[in-house]
Amino acid sequence: MKCMKTVCKEQKGQTEMKNSTIITEIDGQGQKIAAVVLEFGESIKPVDMQPDNYAVENQTVKELLVCSVPEWEKLFRQQLPAEKWAEELYKSTPERQPAGNCVILILDKNRPEASVKRMTGRGPGARLVIALPELEIRLKAEQITVTVTAVKDAVADNFDKGQFCCNDGYSISYNLFIPEGYDPERTYPLVLFMHDAGSCSDDVSAAVVQGNGAAVWALRKEQEKRQCFVLAPHYPEKCAEDDFTVGREADATVELVKELMKRYSIDKNRIYGTGQSMGCMMLCELIIRYPGFFGGCFLVAGQWNPETMPAARHGNLWILVSEMDEKAFPIMGACVGSMKAAGAEISCGSWDAHSPENIQNEAAEKVASKGAGINFTWFEGDSVLEPDDRRFPGACHVKTWEKAYQVEAIREWLFRQQREIDFSSKHNILIRNTDGTCLPMDKPYYDVREVVPGVWQIMSSGDFSYCIAGRKRAVAIDTGYGAGNIRVYLEQLCGLPVRSVINTHSHFDHTADNTYFDQAYMAYKAVLLATIPFASFAGIDFWEKDYERIGVGEGFICDLGDKTLEIFDIPDHTEDGIAILDRADRILFTGDEFMAFGKILSHASLAEFYGYTQKLLGHRSEFDIICAGGGVFPVSLLENYDKCAEYILSGHQGEVFDGNAPRPGKLPPGPNGEIVYDRMMPHFGDGGAGKMGITERKMYSMEYAGAKIVYE
Repeated sequence: MKCMKTVCKEQKGQTEMKNSTIITEIDGQGQKIAAVVLEFGESIKPVDMQPDNYAVENQTVKELLVCSVPEWEKLFRQQLPAEKWAEELYKSTPERQPAGNCVILILDKNRPEASVKRMTGRGPGARLVIALPELEIRLKAEQITVTVTAVKDAVADNFDKGQFCCNDGYSISYNLFIPEGYDPERTYPLVLFMHDAGSCSDDVSAAVVQGNGAAVWALRKEQEKRQCFVLAPHYPEKCAEDDFTVGREADATVELVKELMKRYSIDKNRIYGTGQSMGCMMLCELIIRYPGFFGGCFLVAGQWNPETMPAARHGNLWILVSEMDEKAFPIMGACVGSMKAAGAEISCGSWDAHSPENIQNEAAEKVASKGAGINFTWFEGDSVLEPDDRRFPGACHVKTWEKAYQVEAIREWLFRQQREIDFSSKHNILIRNTDGTCLPMDKPYYDVREVVPGVWQIMSSGDFSYCIAGRKRAVAIDTGYGAGNIRVYLEQLCGLPVRSVINTHSHFDHTADNTYFDQAYMAYKAVLLATIPFASFAGIDFWEKDYERIGVGEGFICDLGDKTLEIFDIPDHTEDGIAILDRADRILFTGDEFMAFGKILSHASLAEFYGYTQKLLGHRSEFDIICAGGGVFPVSLLENYDKCAEYILSGHQGEVFDGNAPRPGKLPPGPNGEIVYDRMMPHFGDGGAGKMGITERKMYSMEYAGAKIVYE
């Protein structure tokens, strides 16, 4: 931003001026000059407190305040609009006499001359220039020239500028807001804002100061409710066209977000996209190109190809246009129609942009209350225009985003959205719950019970998962393959961040929902197998498989602060099976290695299996219960398997096993012929990932001491 000089006239006898600061503020129309702070060397004399003593050329001085430096700086840090400074200064002492060494000139920021935005050129060559106009401030004495010592904006100044170079050498500049008090031990959402073509500029800050599409998320009062990172990339040239093509900037933006996710603790399930006009169009294409990348999107005053938009039907989308927008309203309406025809649930609504804030929020909340994945809304008629606004083709288009980001109910809706694994293609498959009821496979389901204080057992789909809470954070044990974001559920359950999961083995009914977590600890051999779906998942698109997988082995310690979890290798059910000992809660987690209905040795010899039971029972004094994939069991389950293995090894031979594993049959079809799976078991015919076939080997079965072992 260009700096400038203030031209002043100094009154005779007046103390020396030390600093002059321009205060700017951002609203829907962009950044504007809101006040001028003149700091003098001594307290202001009464004669200098008269408003008539000051005039600013081409600006309107609405009010004159006198206060100290700490007082105005406090108001500035609070992000209180300058027009409300007097009210705040004098609210506790209405009769207070002005005192201090600063004169503050509150300006009418709604005058066109207060804007820092200037357009140069016309048509495709038009450019946005961000520059402060020169201000001439007059007092009633001789003229002096004072150089502006500072230009301050309580929101824009909190954005850091950066530049990112993609692997192919393409470079993209950006503005990044980092939440105050950023803690790398917790995760934060990120809001990506993409500006319109009219904001293409040589100034990187244009993406932030052009309007409130980026700034609104970084406001102090907004961060107190919805703390997040805010990213505003800078696009110097137009990069989305009406023929539904985008430039290199589109993919580069996603590459930039992924890079920031490596640098900062950003919740990959809560990447929120928003954009206006050109930015909205480019965002539509990114939703299609990167399914599941965004947790939710707010699309403002844009349109895209109705033929390709059905690919975005699974996203959490809120669309807001103006009814009198000649392009966005009809074309985006066609997009909504094509998504609906493809099976999307749509909720529609409209309201007057001049309605009071609470009325607009109520209208938006009514739309959101229907629970649809896509909300299509519009400002009625030409209500985005003010009575004195110039009417021209496209006026209702460019005025839409001046109003759109002011609707708090939409911002609140966006932050309730989470990225979900796409089970929608299997909506016609039913999952039978333990009570006999059935739900579509794509509907989230959780059934929870507390095992001991601070440890929970969770049923979603697949075997049981668990959550262990420490002092500052919690960890998941296995994740299942149910629909819905289990991480968010666990964090709400325990009130702590749950960034990591420990997998007892690599089978997909224990690892599928790892995708919601930042990292997963597992045996070294599990790292390559954990993302392989079961055969019955054919046709289901798991959106994200590239989460961080960390191989661990015998003796690895996971530290939760006041608890430590120790890993033991027990590879039989799979070649990568582990047990987890939670000494603080006196629990041993064993995955699928020990089941109540019997044990079929898959990878270990009988002697090796006996070695595993002996190793675990060597810590018998440190645990009281066993939490397994099939439920919570007494320690006698492990003790009985140990006795049975010892009995066989002492020379007792079992009966020849006929090869029929204790596996349930396929369930009868649903009421409309749907395929039905049991929530508690891997889906029929899965067989697991990498599980050995037992019918190809000669096996024996031994029942002893309350346990059954099938062995070779």
